[in-house]
Amino acid sequence: MNVVSSAMSKFDNLRIAEARLKSVSMYNPNSNEVLRFAFIVSDLKSTMSQDELMEYNYKKNYVPSASEIETLRLETMEAMNANVDKPSI
Repeated sequence: MNVVSSAMSKFDNLRIAEARLKSVSMYNPNSNEVLRFAFIVSDLKSTMSQDELMEYNYKKNYVPSASEIETLRLETMEAMNANVDKPSI
């Protein structure tokens, strides 16, 4: 069995394909690229289970709460303060 490793997950591939489809549709709606990317998106979605599609849509449309943003801000400040005496280059 051959295992193909990929740096990107199937969620990343789908997100990139959807973004390219939207871009091509906006700037060149009569192009064959629109059909090509629409096929790629539908093909990627067809290989994913319903649970994976729901997880993808949740992650794609996720908006962090104020407390999550504050926690991330504090973690970033701690990391920056820990590196304050280290040379940047």
